[in-house]
Amino acid sequence: MKIRYLVTASVFALAAVTGAQAADIVRPDVNTDVNTDAVPSLFDWNGLYIGGELLSSWSHSRIDINDGRNNKNNEYRIKPVGPAGGFYVGYNFDINSVAILGVDTDFISTDVKAVHVWYDAAAPLKSMQLRQKWAGSTRLRVGYAVDRWMPYVASGVYYGKIEINKEDYNYSKTHVGWTAGTGFDYAVADNILLRAEYRYSDLGKKDVTAANAVVKFNTNDFRMGIAYKF
Repeated sequence: MKIRYLVTASVFALAAVTGAQAADIVRPDVNTDVNTDAVPSLFDWNGLYIGGELLSSWSHSRIDINDGRNNKNNEYRIKPVGPAGGFYVGYNFDINSVAILGVDTDFISTDVKAVHVWYDAAAPLKSMQLRQKWAGSTRLRVGYAVDRWMPYVASGVYYGKIEINKEDYNYSKTHVGWTAGTGFDYAVADNILLRAEYRYSDLGKKDVTAANAVVKFNTNDFRMGIAYKF
């Protein structure tokens, strides 16, 4: 009987000591708040930007002239090259932080020109200079944003002034055609965008009635730019 009482008393004593020790355990505070500041946010491409650009341009032109003597067109191929610079402005519409749609327009002043010299039996030495005086475009852009990188493709209307100087006539007209290209923008800061781009532009062909000629012109550009994003 005494043994039964001793066992019961021992069980109650052990339970009391265990409960006291459990009460003395320090439980660490669990912070369920999420620190949102530590999670980097994706770059916001939405908004207006204005920038400047420099480019290297190499062009191909073909001038078909009917000299009136044999009703045969004389074909002259000229490849103007040279530097150019200008400005661009545009607006990006950030669709879902990945797909970017935009409108972009630019204007450049160029010194892209070449002189073609040839021999003619009627006049032993002739020359012709072709020059692209200025150019511009208005394009639609579609980009795919990867945070601060945005590769894109773009296409639209291209326009430029072509001048031809020859002994017997001078030609100066604005041509309108199309342009297409690809490149990328990179945001080095929240308001500074760098750009690199390749572009092909075609000004088509234009009849020069006074000279009995047809002028064709296209160009390849590699452009580098920097813009401020508002």
